[in-house]
Amino acid sequence: AETIPVLEKLLKEGPASSQTLVNVIYDILLLKNGEIQKAQERIARNADSYVSLISENPQVTWDTWKYVNQIIQADPMSQSENNIAARFKKLAEAWKRGSMRYLTRFSEARYSQGLNQMSRVQQIYQELGSPLESDWSVIGPFGYEDNSGFQHAYPPENKIEMTSSYTSRGKEIRWQSGNDGQFDGYLDFRQLFKRNYWSVGYALVYIKSPDERIVKLRLGSDEGCKLWLNNTQIWQHFLKETARIDRDLVTVLLHPGFNKLLIKVTNTDGDWGFHLRVTDENGAGFPDITFHSYEDVENTLALQEK
Repeated sequence: AETIPVLEKLLKEGPASSQTLVNVIYDILLLKNGEIQKAQERIARNADSYVSLISENPQVTWDTWKYVNQIIQADPMSQSENNIAARFKKLAEAWKRGSMRYLTRFSEARYSQGLNQMSRVQQIYQELGSPLESDWSVIGPFGYEDNSGFQHAYPPENKIEMTSSYTSRGKEIRWQSGNDGQFDGYLDFRQLFKRNYWSVGYALVYIKSPDERIVKLRLGSDEGCKLWLNNTQIWQHFLKETARIDRDLVTVLLHPGFNKLLIKVTNTDGDWGFHLRVTDENGAGFPDITFHSYEDVENTLALQEK
């Protein structure tokens, strides 16, 4: 609320080149401050410039799109065919920008979640080849003397023990659900773990394939990342960069049945999390590949043993 008067002054006196970005920030702060009607009136009035601002950015990253999501959710024209999400989608198709198209579809899923249309959410995630946030199990934040823990092997890298707890920086941590509250295609470690500076987190999910199949793992993490498939490390990328959907591509072979995927993501500060999609070579999800939590797999295997 204290920032709003400063932005109002910038809107009146600031350079024209920065007006659209200031407008976006101003509207988001109005939403956070509970001034919904005022924000919606402004969003309706400025929708064209907002769509242009984001669409013209060749690489839309999570630190931008998380705010776009809030604008889309508050769009007073959301029920019309020309809503903001639809405009993004049309431009993405016309310009053949897959990343923006996928992000817009995840925004549709988040909007459907708000309407309690969970079957629609599941359909979108299946088509995009992404596990639901609730399919993931996560643990963190591990710390390593206020330095990157990228090369340090924490317990989940050696053995998954879902009932175990660990102490990190004087606090107990244990495995928990990865549901961060938003079905938007981004697993938000910052939201789940609260502490985010000089930290390491892990996420676990199972990919079920009906047969032996080559697939593409499409990943975008903030920041450094390592992957293990069926207990074998298959990939790593050490970087300090915000998450960008489908930034990294890893080709893997899935076995028939459940395949265990473990992801490690490190962070220094700011946003912390990742996007993950499992697709064919063209970027589409498989209709017969499904994602499962640790509990799902344990229950399935227990029933099979009876």
